[in-house]
Amino acid sequence: MIINLITQVKQISSSKVAGDSDLKALYLSGNGIEVVSEDAFRGRPLTLVDLSGNNLDEDGLKRKSLEGLDRRTLRYLDLSGE
Repeated sequence: MIINLITQVKQISSSKVAGDSDLKALYLSGNGIEVVSEDAFRGRPLTLVDLSGNNLDEDGLKRKSLEGLDRRTLRYLDLSGE
């Protein structure tokens, strides 16, 4: 299953990612995302997370935000800027 949250999302939280246990990949490039909550990816066996082209800085994307990603399943992570 692939989810693209279009281009209107400014913040990612666990409630935005919750709901589908089959979720494996998040393509969120170019969404203008400014904040990723500390629990956004917790409990998700994601294989791909693409956050490229967003407005993330160290205030919006803290280390704890990424700790919820499982290194055993994650194969691709893109945090590159615009």
